[in-house]
Amino acid sequence: MANEVKKRSLPGVWKIGVGLLAVIGILGLGFFLLSSRFVSANFIAEETEKNLNCRVQLGDVSWGFPGTLTLTDVRIAPRDKLVADGVKHDERPPLESEGQIEVGLGTVKVDAGGLVTGKLRLREILLEDVVVKSSIDEDGKFSLEDLFEETDGEGDADDGEGDESTGTDEEDDSKKVASDKSDSKEKSGEDDGTAVPPTLDLFRLKNGKFIAHAEETESIIELDGLNIEVRDFDIDPASLEEHRSANVHIDTAMKIFTEDRSFQWAEFNLETDGEVALLDETGEFNPDLDYTFVVKKGSRIADLPTLGKLGQAIGALKNVGIELKALGRKLEFDEDARMVMRLRDGDLSMLEPGVIHFSGHRLTLDSGSYVQTGNNNHRFEGELLLSDELSKDAIEESVDFFVDKVGVNEEIVRPLLMTTFKPALKEARLWLPFVSKEDLSRPKVDLKVKLKNPIEALEEDSGRTAIKLLEGLLRN
Repeated sequence: MANEVKKRSLPGVWKIGVGLLAVIGILGLGFFLLSSRFVSANFIAEETEKNLNCRVQLGDVSWGFPGTLTLTDVRIAPRDKLVADGVKHDERPPLESEGQIEVGLGTVKVDAGGLVTGKLRLREILLEDVVVKSSIDEDGKFSLEDLFEETDGEGDADDGEGDESTGTDEEDDSKKVASDKSDSKEKSGEDDGTAVPPTLDLFRLKNGKFIAHAEETESIIELDGLNIEVRDFDIDPASLEEHRSANVHIDTAMKIFTEDRSFQWAEFNLETDGEVALLDETGEFNPDLDYTFVVKKGSRIADLPTLGKLGQAIGALKNVGIELKALGRKLEFDEDARMVMRLRDGDLSMLEPGVIHFSGHRLTLDSGSYVQTGNNNHRFEGELLLSDELSKDAIEESVDFFVDKVGVNEEIVRPLLMTTFKPALKEARLWLPFVSKEDLSRPKVDLKVKLKNPIEALEEDSGRTAIKLLEGLLRN
């Protein structure tokens, strides 16, 4: 079972996170050297690029006692010819384009006592002003995943070129020291094999922005003002079944735009705070991590076609002049909504029913409802309970239709309509259980209740009334 868990692929967002931590781990190797002359941009870039399929550009690199490494203006971009040719960081021209990952300020703190004994114990990782840019293909794969593909460890992503050293004797010696320290660490059992070091006390990302271009749907997904804090780590490599969690706090504004940003489809103010199982039973990052988010009051969807389709879905209502046009296609949260979700292989799915209150209505999405982030295919199953006001207006509209257009007395029509609408009434309000599927922008919506046509019901009722009158006459 453990082997099966380990083979499962991580979601794209987690792969990006794993890659960032791998970069941080490599940065920490500099502390083993115990000499500032070896903690250089050349050293950090070379060690990172030797292990990951990317190019690194650094601004200022400094470290101080006790055990604090600081970096500014970090850029991570796709691997290029300069990296493949082994050109040193300080000898390269600046990146012509913006990096796919940019970090304004990064700080890594380690246990100073561990440095004395030659052991690296990460304590804190702090990142500020982070910008991450990616695209998402139709399968939900993030382009950034390619940056963090592991190389052969010889300085090349796939072909093994660039093995020869082009550095000075001093730099070559520094690499040898780092390699010796790493080997010593493994032999002493210090390498616990977990994706998150058990010694870590705090990971914090402040003022981040994540921008993703969804190619298939021609839209932009943006996480703005992203703040992440992970603390209270409970990780024990010897007992991962019980000790593999941490407390995670995230708050951000998720915005969805058209490709040219001329129209904003939605904005969700998201927040989560609680304990999560960061690792799986093997010590790797948990690919089935569950997210419990609170979608804050005031979050909105400017255009949700499923709502419009629901307003037109009951043919029986339309037959009597009711189209529920007042329902519209806009949705704004009247109160906070709790959502338990999982992002896996490009599918964002509901693990528990989610309830959204908007404009007096109540929309419930059942567990198992999902949307594919790469192509907008979806399946929502749930129910819409209309507001008291709209429900009453709809019924009154139907009564007026029969009275004015058909010429039937209101005392006859009203109880008949209430009987007709009974399958679609809940809490004395109109209730629309539905299934919405296929393309989210052009959904196919089916109702799970069927209503008898009120006109047919009226004809049946009129027939029954005539028969009763005839039977009375015959008896007399």
